[in-house]
Amino acid sequence: MLTTAGAEGRIDRSIPVDSMITRTHRHATNITRATGLGGTA
Repeated sequence: MLTTAGAEGRIDRSIPVDSMITRTHRHATNITRATGLGGTA
């Protein structure tokens, strides 16, 4: 079904990509990283 819809141009892939990037950036800001100064950022 997705193959047929894709071939007909009925699937807009820009929305899932944008929301995936948004989730990735949101979660990336919660990562604790070592600063190299003996602590965490």
